[in-house]
Amino acid sequence: MVSHMGEKVGLVHQMPFVCDRDGFPSVLEKVYFGTCVARIYLAADLLGINSVTGMSCIFRKSIVDELGGLKAFGCYLAEDYFLGLGIQKKGFKLRVTSQPAWQNPGPSDIPSFQARIRRHVLYISRNDGFFSHENNTFTYCRWTQLRIAMVPTTILLEPLQECVVLGLCTAWAGHALFHWDPLVFFLVHSLSWFLLDYCLLTSVNGDWLTFSKSEFLLAWLFREFDAFRQFLQ
Repeated sequence: MVSHMGEKVGLVHQMPFVCDRDGFPSVLEKVYFGTCVARIYLAADLLGINSVTGMSCIFRKSIVDELGGLKAFGCYLAEDYFLGLGIQKKGFKLRVTSQPAWQNPGPSDIPSFQARIRRHVLYISRNDGFFSHENNTFTYCRWTQLRIAMVPTTILLEPLQECVVLGLCTAWAGHALFHWDPLVFFLVHSLSWFLLDYCLLTSVNGDWLTFSKSEFLLAWLFREFDAFRQFLQ
């Protein structure tokens, strides 16, 4: 991380990733972080868009002191995002390291993985009128709330970054404009996306994958075709 801290760089952060573990849910997690998350994260870095995650980062203390110190960001739920935004406004760049932030969340199953994607946070009600279940608990989707508050346009555009939704839209457009066969177009689109995702995952992982290509195919298909349902939920 230090090696990426150049003269004009104010903050260096790491892309979220996961360690190797046993079981299909761990393969699904690795495919998700190594394709969908990596694609967005690296594209944002390339375009200079703030995508800082606070799980692992280093920054220039002098810049943050000018912004009021870490205490000034304590009022934000997404303090990492606003920290990166403040450093950008000071004229400094943000950089992603070549080494991802390796997470080891322990054993998991598919429902808990899906809940993690949706970023559902469960709270115990304090009898303050914000509960809706018999066990006095309520849930809210943290990431959705953050996006609505900070960058609401992403809510409308988010489905278009997914392979299936984008493929269906462009297949329809290609048929309407150029009379291309929509099924052939969608299949070629999906195959190209699949191959590029495999290359991206192996690049992020930095070594050969510990699971087979067939396991990758199953996890990739499950994630891509379940993405829009997760978005709606």
